[in-house]
Amino acid sequence: MSNRVDYIRVSIEEMERTIEDLQVICEHEFNMTKSHGELKESLVSNVYLGNSEVLKNQDNLLFTISCFKCSLTKYCSVAYTCPKCFIGLDSGDDSSIELREKYWGSSYIYYGSRIHSCSNNDFAIVNDVWDQ
Repeated sequence: MSNRVDYIRVSIEEMERTIEDLQVICEHEFNMTKSHGELKESLVSNVYLGNSEVLKNQDNLLFTISCFKCSLTKYCSVAYTCPKCFIGLDSGDDSSIELREKYWGSSYIYYGSRIHSCSNNDFAIVNDVWDQ
């Protein structure tokens, strides 16, 4: 019986390595498989509210994507990954308390805001950043 268990264990490990090897060379085609909620729009049209130091628990920013071809699964935050095309967002250079007031409607001590936008489409999100 021990030989059979060892064989099964080795087979599973070999299968896991094969899957990992395939996932490395795969030309991924991702699809969102789970979204945790709706994003809220900021005071500026077409810019969404992202990470906030005031609102610590923001599950609505999380989503899951999976590849059709190899089943690779990734867990992403919309604060840094575009939910339309799944690439990383570009970070703006500016960060200021004035930007926080403009997008959020209020200031928050020591925090400003920075815009993150997608280079492939019109998606943009504003995140709180330490501004001292």
